[in-house]
Formats: sequence, C-alpha cells, structure tokens
Amino acid sequence: MIPFNVLSGMVNRLENLIPDPNLTLTGSWGSGYSTNNILNNRIVNTGNGITSRAPYVVIYPNVLDNGTKYFLYARVMVDTSDCINLCIHAPGSFEGNNGVSTSVQTPAKDTWYELYGFQTPVSDNRLVVQHVYNTLADANGKVMTIEGSPDRAGGVWAIKITGTKYENYTALQMLALVKKRMRCERFGNLFKSGRLNANDDLLLSGVSISKSADIATISATYATRYPMIRSRTSDDYSNYIGHYMYSALRIRPLVDGINWVQIKYVGSIEPGYSSAMTISNLEVGKWSEMTWKTPVNTNGTGVLEIELLCDNEPLHIGELFEIDCTYGVNVVDITKRYGASNEPLNAYCDIAIRPYINYDPHTVLLLHGDENYPEGNPRAIGDSSEYAHAVTSYGVETSDVQAKFGRSLKFDGVDDYISIPDSELFDFADGDFTIDFNGYFLNLNGDIMGKRFSTTTEDSFYINIVNGKIGMRYTVNGSGIISLTFNIILSVNTFYHIAIVRSNGYIYLYINGIKDGAYMDVGTDVIYKSEEPLVIGTSFVNGEPYSCITAYIDELRITKGKALWTENFTPPSLPHPNMR
Repeated sequence: MIPFNVLSGMVNRLENLIPDPNLTLTGSWGSGYSTNNILNNRIVNTGNGITSRAPYVVIYPNVLDNGTKYFLYARVMVDTSDCINLCIHAPGSFEGNNGVSTSVQTPAKDTWYELYGFQTPVSDNRLVVQHVYNTLADANGKVMTIEGSPDRAGGVWAIKITGTKYENYTALQMLALVKKRMRCERFGNLFKSGRLNANDDLLLSGVSISKSADIATISATYATRYPMIRSRTSDDYSNYIGHYMYSALRIRPLVDGINWVQIKYVGSIEPGYSSAMTISNLEVGKWSEMTWKTPVNTNGTGVLEIELLCDNEPLHIGELFEIDCTYGVNVVDITKRYGASNEPLNAYCDIAIRPYINYDPHTVLLLHGDENYPEGNPRAIGDSSEYAHAVTSYGVETSDVQAKFGRSLKFDGVDDYISIPDSELFDFADGDFTIDFNGYFLNLNGDIMGKRFSTTTEDSFYINIVNGKIGMRYTVNGSGIISLTFNIILSVNTFYHIAIVRSNGYIYLYINGIKDGAYMDVGTDVIYKSEEPLVIGTSFVNGEPYSCITAYIDELRITKGKALWTENFTPPSLPHPNMR
C-alpha cells in the first residue's frame, strides 16, 4: 500500500498579494458599472446597464509593480447565457501563458470557471474581474459571482513571478500550487512539528530524536517503559470535548518489545485522555500505517496536549523505532469540518491528511502501480501527481510478483503499453528534467517510454534498452534522432533504480545512484514539442506498438524543470510522496 505521504502544516507557502483573498472585507474591493453584495464569502456583482456593457469587480492588492509579471487566479460564474466573455486582468499587457487564458469566451450559464494566467501590468495598482455583454441591455441586471471560500476552491490570487523561484513555472504548475494551498487552509495539524523537525516545539520524555533525510529515529535515553513525545498546543481542552479526531502516522519498530504505540489527548491541569488510539502486534523492521478515529472524552481540562508514546517492555536503551516524516505525525479535528461522520478511515486520510503532502509542482507524472483497491476489484493505474493525467492501460496490470514497493506495473513484451495524452508538462524544451523509475527486466531489449511515432515527424524523445544498455534518444525537429547509448550493462531478473537527468546542457544516466561514465552534451538543444501522447512500455511504428519491453516498472516519475541529482546518490528507500 502506498502511504499518504504527508507534511504537518501548509506546504509551499505563497505570498498572495490580495489582502482579502476570501472576500470578507468590504474595503478591499469595489465595482464598476455595477453593484456588489457580499454573501457567504462570495462577491455577487450585478450590472446596471447604464454606461457600459462590461460591468466589473475591482480588487485592490497590496502592490502590483509595473513591468513585473504576476500569476492571477479567480473562480467565477455568471447567471446567464448572454455573457460573451469572463476575464481577470491587471491593467496592462496580456502575456502568453502556455495556451492558458485568463478569459473564457461565451461561458455557460451557472457554471464555475477558473480564470488564471500570467500578466504584466503597466498602469494602476488593481485587478479587475469582468463580465462582458454585447449590449447595455444585455448587461443590465446580469450577475457574476466570484468565489472566495477555500472550502469551495475559491479565493482571488495575485502572485509575483518576476525574480522569484516561480519564474520557470508554467501556468498549470502555478494553478496546481495555488489549489494545493487552498486545500491546506482547510485543516490544521494539531500535532505541532509533525515532521519532527523542531524539537523545541515538542516535550520529550525518555527519548531523543535524530533525523536522516525523511526518516526520524526515536531512541530511548534511559530505561523507561513508556517513552513519550508530547506536542503542545495553545488551545483549550474544552474546545475539543466530544470532537472526533483523526490521527495517522507510519512507523517501523527497530527492536523487539514495542508492544503497542498510542496517541492520546491530555489536559495539562487535570490528567486525562480520550479513548486511546493504539496499534499493537508491530513487527520489527516492517513499516506499519496507523490510522485512527476517536472522540475526545470529558476527563481533561486546561490546555490540550497530544502524546505519542509506546509500551516498551523489556526496557531498552538506544534505538526504538523509526517514523516516516514524509508522512508525518498527524492529528486533525474532523468534527470541525465534517461532524461525527462514520466515513471509512481512508476517506479521512484523503480529505484531512493529503492536503499536507510533500507537494512539488515539478513532479508532472507519478505512477506507483500500487493503487489500493479492495481485493476482487480491478487495480486501476492512476497518476498520483498533482496534475492527475488520464492514464489508459492497454493490457498493463499491477503485480506483486516483482515490485520494489508493494506492487508494480507489469509489461508482457507482446503488446502491453500505457498511453497518456499530450500535455505541455511533457514538453522539456531546453530545460532540466529527470525521469526515474525502478526497472526489473526479463528481456534486455525494448523501448521503455517516450514520445516516438516513427511514421510521422512527431518524434520528441524516448528511452530504450539495447542489449542491456540504457539509451536516450531525442529530436529537435520531430525527426533526425540524436542518440546515446550509455555504458553500464544491466542484467535480467534484477531491480535497478534508473534515472535520466538533464542538467545544465548535459544528459546523464544514474544506475542505482551511480553516474554512468557516458553522457550527452546537448548544449541548448530544444527537444521537439510533439503533440503525440506519452507512451510507456513501447514506441509506435506504422500505428502499432513496436519493440515492447518485458519488465516490471515501479515508481515511474517525470520531473520537469529540475535535475534531481547531479552527483552520485542513494536511491529512494520509500515510495515517492503522492502529490494529491
């Protein structure tokens, strides 16, 4: 099972230059040729049909500098089929934004639209959200609604791009980042420092914490049966009495005698705790996912504190267990949002925990091959990146016969393949990228993945294996393949971590974290932008699968705009974090 890899707290904090993005303060917005009303975190803008056929809402940011590029976002709806245009803009020039428009032509009635894209203002400091009609009469009395509530994927955003780390992001990547932030605002993790980074926010009793990468090792500093980590909050215990809490973490015992691990709620004045959330029968060396739902009982007072503790008998001094910090230690108040619901625990993980995942907008495709469906149902193959690309399997199944983590994608070498529609996110151009996966080959020849359609002039790139050697091929014009076969020879029936990395004009291969001696000097070559689908497990010739691989592929990931590795490294020891 793939863990719900989690962060404890909002991730990728963005500086939104709109002081009132959730539309609650009347002084932060105005109107033109219309009137505004605020209702339930929504601006309802009604055209007056007097002097203009384009009524609008004006929103005042903290600052919009002339000549500086910004990303804009709003979620908007009109109540009529007469509208000819919905748009968000800063006064100034509209910028090309990878085919994504900040306007919608002839929007449908009562349909929500996301308006987003890049613009560079050249005049006054404001944003305008506008609905446009053919005539004054058409505009009269027509209503545009702007959504402000993050619970409903709303809010108005203006994010500075120029001079920031977002300069090379596409509009789709920025949209995904904004939507991730909106989801993060819905919940708060009550277990502070849930990634176990900041020990000053935690009270440790009989334990110490050390971290290596994203794994925290918990060690007993003296012989005690109940070593404990306590997370302090500033909230009054009485605010949570009767509330249902959802808790989750991922743990691996290192010694025998860890009889159980427990999370409980403690009042700092009068000791007391809720029904304890406990997991037992833990196996040494095996990761266990722990999820609970329980109400907070009435026998505690004062400030709410949360304890993570274990029953340690016989007593140990030294390393006790590890915690997966990409998952984190998570305690979320479900009642605050959903009441005393009886939904399955994994549903709570989806709605309450995943907003804190280790999100990276550079991850544009992530195939675990390990989807967790009930036994007896098909195991669908899905994209776990934020972008949720449609994935179509032609004969490919998930399998636990050979897998690095749980299950993997099985290719039979005859006609199995996976197809994913073309996307700008697979257009690498002249930028850095990383393609990595775990491969177990039963035959050492075949085309592994890429955008290769040899009967057209639409070849972009593909990766293959020839007599045990990995090859990288690409074109700059749709034909005329430029190729390199690397040196390291792979063997059958062995798992390898394989990474193809473009960094600063060179393409490298890493096998199990070791850089191959061969490399490609590609300089500033722009890899051809093909409109054909991305195909995994084969390439196409004359419209048919060609040179299919016989292999198991696990944890296939494409990272755009980032070279994940430039020196030798230790391959990932856990599944990649889910991005949604």
